[in-house]
Amino acid sequence: MADSLVLLQQLQALDTQLYRLRRERDAAPEQLAALQADLDRAAAILQTAETQLKTLQLQHKEKELELQTQEGRVKKLQLQLLQVKTNKEYTAMQQEIAGAKTDNSMLEETIIRLLDELDSAQAKVTQAQEQLAQETRRVEEQRRQIEQDVAQMTRHIATLDAQRARLAPQVQGPLLQQYERILVNRDGLAMVPVSGDACSGCQMVLRPQLLNELQLGKALVTCENCSRILYLSDPARAEAS
Repeated sequence: MADSLVLLQQLQALDTQLYRLRRERDAAPEQLAALQADLDRAAAILQTAETQLKTLQLQHKEKELELQTQEGRVKKLQLQLLQVKTNKEYTAMQQEIAGAKTDNSMLEETIIRLLDELDSAQAKVTQAQEQLAQETRRVEEQRRQIEQDVAQMTRHIATLDAQRARLAPQVQGPLLQQYERILVNRDGLAMVPVSGDACSGCQMVLRPQLLNELQLGKALVTCENCSRILYLSDPARAEAS
């Protein structure tokens, strides 16, 4: 039984690495998706900023055209003013011209405000462009690193799988089957040492009888709580029996 336990410990050491590496490799798609989401958010911010800028540019152009039209109307009214024949018509024409000039003043104020908003909107677009460029560089760098890590982990997994394939047949069939079953049920940790008087897998304190059986080393001992295979990590303790 001692030889079998040694083999199982070696097998568990390989499986611990394999499970860790596979978990890390399997997490890569989620990490890549998170990076893409960051990039998409930065692109969306830029798109929103560009849309707002275009809207303001259109509004500014419309107001400029409206002002040009209104200024032309004022000039036309001023020419018509020279042609009126009565004081009443003259007064009415002057009021109309004054109203048109007031409208123009309001349009000019609107245009000035839009110019300020355009400057602010353009600054936001520039900032968003810079942020997107930074995010693109960061994402590409991290994406390359993740892909390199995945390739390296895949090679390491293949090496460990080969070692495992050579080691596993050396364990007795029923014992290997039991180990494999626990390995799957306990997410890659089928065999654990005793820590003090407790199972280091679930921290359950072991009965004295189980500790005695472990010290005798004549039979396989499993934790009554988590079913993991137990072994004594302290050689001196085992020899004391």
